[in-house]
This record gives sequence, structure tokens and C-alpha cells, in this order.
Amino acid sequence: MKVLFSVIALLTVTVGSALAQQKGMTSGEVFNWFLLQNKEVQNDLGISDDVSSKLDALQVDSQAALEKEYRNAGINPRNPVQDWKRDEQKLLEIGKKHSDEFGPKGKELLSADQYKRFRQIDLQYSLNISVQKALLTPDVASELKLTDDQKQKLESQFSEYTQSRPTISSSGGLVRYHKLSEEHRDEYRTKGINVLTADQKEILNKMKGSEFDYSKFSPSFDGKKALKSSN
Repeated sequence: MKVLFSVIALLTVTVGSALAQQKGMTSGEVFNWFLLQNKEVQNDLGISDDVSSKLDALQVDSQAALEKEYRNAGINPRNPVQDWKRDEQKLLEIGKKHSDEFGPKGKELLSADQYKRFRQIDLQYSLNISVQKALLTPDVASELKLTDDQKQKLESQFSEYTQSRPTISSSGGLVRYHKLSEEHRDEYRTKGINVLTADQKEILNKMKGSEFDYSKFSPSFDGKKALKSSN
């Protein structure tokens, strides 16, 4: 199970921006359940031992269900990104279905204050994956009062971002792929934040809350960049 969870983490890093492209899906909807399984996130939320045990049990069920979905789809559950190009749509559909099923179950175990903080952590995560899609999420766009012109610019940027992003095959392997992807995200992170006005940036900073240390979560994600980019 630990091996599978590591693969799930790698899969989330690898296909995160692609998942965000799916019609009707927001970044938060994609990553909620995955984030909630992380112990560092749970510690930040002040999860009790009792709730932590319940989340652990739910995680076991989650991993078993995910492995079954992979097998039914003819995907190797120990290395689901092996044939990413061939299985992209299947992986996206499985990821959404899995999040839709287990995300609400995890949310039920959180208090109102814990869920509020979790949404802040999730927003930081989403901003690091794709600033454009995170800002265009309905609740974020509404809170920031984005204009039609700003939304159009962000959509255009996201289209450019997805069309020009590195691929595993063109990068020559996962390690270089992650490096090139991070450089690509940095470039478009800055472009996206620059669409906002000074007042909107201030509102966004309040929405994100205090910084979550993503260096403990994954070396491929840096919460400080997501925070600093909006200053």
C-alpha cells in the first residue's frame, strides 16, 4: 500500500495541470482528497488522533478502490504513469471519480475551522499547479471580482501554458520532466498573478492564509513561490 501511495503522489504531480483542464473540474476538486491524506496537512489542521485513525482507515479503502479502478482499466497500479500518453483520458476519469467519492467522506471528518484552513492550503497548492486555473475557480474568481477581460487573459494564458508545457517523452524522463515543468510553471505563475490588480493580490493573500510548508510535502512543490508570487 505504501508503494501505491507513493505512485499516487507521483501521478498527482505529473498530471496535475492536465486534470485541471477537464471541463467542470476545479483544481480544488481534483486535489482535495489527495491533500487530506498527507500527515503534514493533518498536523497543520490539528487533526485529533481519533480523526487521524478514521482518515487512515479511509485511506486504505481509497487506495484499494484506486488500485481496482486501475486494474479494471488495464493500467498497471504500481506504475500508472508508465503509459501516460496512451492512458491519459482513463487516468483523468479515474482521478476525478476517485476524488468525487472519497473527498466528501474526508470532509465530513473535519470541523468547520479545519475545513476553512484546509481550503487555504488547497488554494496554495492549486496556485502552485496552475495560477490561471486556480484564479478561474468560481469561488476564487467571485471573491476577487475578476473582470471579463481578466478572465479572458487568464484563459488565454492557460491555453498557452498547456500547449507549450513539457512532456515526459520530450523531456527524456521523469526527473528532467519535473525540472522543466517547474520552470514552466514559474513563468506562467508570474504571468497569471500580474493579471491581478494590487487590491486583488491583497485579497488573494488573505484567502491563502498562513504559509504551508510544501517542502515537507513534496520537493516538486514550493508553497513559498505561490505565496511570494502574489506579493
